[in-house]
Amino acid sequence: MKKILSKYIRKLSIKKLSNYLINIGIVLSILNIVMIYISRSTLPEGVCPIDENNNFILLSIGVSGLGLILSFFDSDTKNKLI
Repeated sequence: MKKILSKYIRKLSIKKLSNYLINIGIVLSILNIVMIYISRSTLPEGVCPIDENNNFILLSIGVSGLGLILSFFDSDTKNKLI
């Protein structure tokens, strides 16, 4: 009984963690767009606003990618195609 229950809890937590990471990645991406838009108005002409926010962009891509990878580990036997 403990094995079945621990497997269910592990499966549930991976699914929730994956969803949280994807949502955090979406929020970070929206913040990136807003920060780039705001910094574009203050920078002189010819300067790239993305260079200034490069690490933040990579962070949002990494968090979203990790959430996507974790979503593959959540295997649901009910939804498999035969």
